[in-house]
Amino acid sequence: MVGYAGGIGPGNVGEVLTQIAATEPYWIDMESGVRTDDWLDLDKVEAVCRAVYR
Repeated sequence: MVGYAGGIGPGNVGEVLTQIAATEPYWIDMESGVRTDDWLDLDKVEAVCRAVYR
């Protein structure tokens, strides 16, 4: 399994997943991309889910 990280967040996760175009399982790390002031931001998490699952 392979992972991807670095600058992934709600605003670009859809594009990043298109670029990855993986056929095998993978993970993405966006911990800092879904935080505001060091706190988990559920609005950002929801935005990611909407971008991924449309």
